[in-house]
Amino acid sequence: NGNLFAASVVTGVIAEYDLDGNLVRRVVSPPNPLPPSFPTPTGNPQGIAFGADGTLYYADLDLEGTFPFDTHTGDDGKIRRVRFKNGNPQAPEIVQSGLAFPDAVAVFPGDIERKALGGTGKTEWRTYGGGSSRLFVNPKEKKLKPGKVDELRERWRYETGAIVTASPTVASIEVPGEGRIQVVYVASWDNNVYALRFSDGSRLWSFAADIQPGASLPAASSVHVERVGERDVAYVGLGETVYALDAATGDEVWRFVAGTGCTDVLGDPPGLCSVDGERNQVETSPIVADGKLFFGMDVNDVALGKGGFYAVDAADGRLEWFFDLETGSTCVPDAADEIRRFDGYHTEEELGLPAQFLATRAGCDFDRTPTGCANVWSSPAVDFERELVYFGSSNCDTDEDPNTNEPPPPMPPYDEGLTALQFDGTPAWRWRPREIGNTDLAFGATPNLFTIKRGNAKVEVVGIGGKDGAYYVIDRDGVNEDTGLGFEPADPLALPYWFTQLVPGGPAGGVIGTPLVDEKSRRIVIATAPGFDPVQPQQPTVRALDLDTGAVLWDNAGGAVDDASFGPVGGTPKLAIVGSIIGPMLRIYDAKTGQRLLSRQLGDVVLGSAIASGPVVVDGTILVGTGIGTLVGDPGAPSEITARIPSSLFALCVPGSKGCPKEE
Repeated sequence: NGNLFAASVVTGVIAEYDLDGNLVRRVVSPPNPLPPSFPTPTGNPQGIAFGADGTLYYADLDLEGTFPFDTHTGDDGKIRRVRFKNGNPQAPEIVQSGLAFPDAVAVFPGDIERKALGGTGKTEWRTYGGGSSRLFVNPKEKKLKPGKVDELRERWRYETGAIVTASPTVASIEVPGEGRIQVVYVASWDNNVYALRFSDGSRLWSFAADIQPGASLPAASSVHVERVGERDVAYVGLGETVYALDAATGDEVWRFVAGTGCTDVLGDPPGLCSVDGERNQVETSPIVADGKLFFGMDVNDVALGKGGFYAVDAADGRLEWFFDLETGSTCVPDAADEIRRFDGYHTEEELGLPAQFLATRAGCDFDRTPTGCANVWSSPAVDFERELVYFGSSNCDTDEDPNTNEPPPPMPPYDEGLTALQFDGTPAWRWRPREIGNTDLAFGATPNLFTIKRGNAKVEVVGIGGKDGAYYVIDRDGVNEDTGLGFEPADPLALPYWFTQLVPGGPAGGVIGTPLVDEKSRRIVIATAPGFDPVQPQQPTVRALDLDTGAVLWDNAGGAVDDASFGPVGGTPKLAIVGSIIGPMLRIYDAKTGQRLLSRQLGDVVLGSAIASGPVVVDGTILVGTGIGTLVGDPGAPSEITARIPSSLFALCVPGSKGCPKEE
């Protein structure tokens, strides 16, 4: 933050000073008075380093055992870290111990650094979109080039019992008996999470989740891998449950249920857990920041329930807070509460909450009418510097009929819009392009965080596309520095720095998958959904926009009739990789010119086959799943038949890259 930090080896204090040498505060401070035994409980700090996310690391000499202080062996030096919550330093945590006199520490660009900076690395892709900025581009990829696209070979495929619509995750993990290896993580609609060896696609482990019959999109969430304490943890949502799994073994660490946890379709009363009952589902891909796991919950626009946005403790899964989009309330449990089931409409008894919980905890006494609103299926993006989390929200049907649960118009303030929440769950600002509308023009795509140029200035912005067929770019602080406009302007469309209307949009149209953003080439590549007719989708289906102005750089109109895509665009600064809704066709475009370089079928063409998974590029290999569908509670319905078709996760590689077969 521009200040100075200094450590006292003997006292165990790390203090912060301004540039004039004035003490600002003690960041690390042992108890006063000191205990009679040496060393101090905070250790003996000498070397200090900061990570890009603001975490402080320090080398603890552990002078106990060092002559002349006593006669111990001195082989338990440590690396400790201090995390900050809402700007306040937390108690030091031990990262590594058993070291002999460690007197310095350095932080190299790794998982935490890449996540904070919104980038990715050559060998890892630990979260949806590659980083907290959700840009879906691998800027360090050197092996996959335009001239190599037509040479791509199948490295391996892993067959699953149902479709794969989640985007794969790749992390370098210490595996017992194997050492550090690259592992691919993905969830399938067969209700399993799979961990596969990147080298050959063989299974390291699988985890079977509970079946929640009311979930229509039960495995849309992508895995997030985070280092927590002394192990890597894989977080993912299936149905209404978020699981934390040991990334090396697949063992369950904890679970949090965004609902009652019912799994019996018969239920008591009958239908309680069916598609005509509890529809809660976590479709968002979670992310960790400030020691919390952030995610949203959706009830698929059904008035039997209500969605919301959550933060749970990343280490143990306890509810930190819940944000209700209809009222703008943030429900915060007491510090002693152990809340592991919660939503915004069930009763205390149904959720297993303590008596009078809703009436006595801060912000928890909000209106809990199940209206089918407050849905969040847009995965969150995180700005670590501002300590803000951004997400889009779905539509909310409104009417004047007192006999329905639907609220009166206009929509509740946080529906069908873009919301920025502070890390403590309180809203910073919100925006939406219209105040009235029941035509399901939801925001389901994930926000992108990037920087644009306005004259000689650089402005940090959040971009988001909606079902209305437009892509909007807004200041991350919710203002417009050009005009001075701020929160809730009279004309909502005056707030964005720019917006571009891509297609007419509609309930099944517009921008549903996350765009690819490359700041180096100043380019955004967006694929749009079909609209009203999947056989004749709204055209063009793929466009590239200028990052700074929104001007169209190229589109795929006028060439072959391409089908549309519900999935994200992935790739590199030179290549844009797009899925499909008709047939399992993977399309690759030259990101600069828009020339289509490849259209390749992955697997067999069967009824309803498609690609809705977000492509990931790591080490010259493209990873992508196949399949599309929706569960509707009718085994004979076409969308449910396609959802249950055995599908695969594919790995396509560039010849000559490590591990790529010499011949297909």
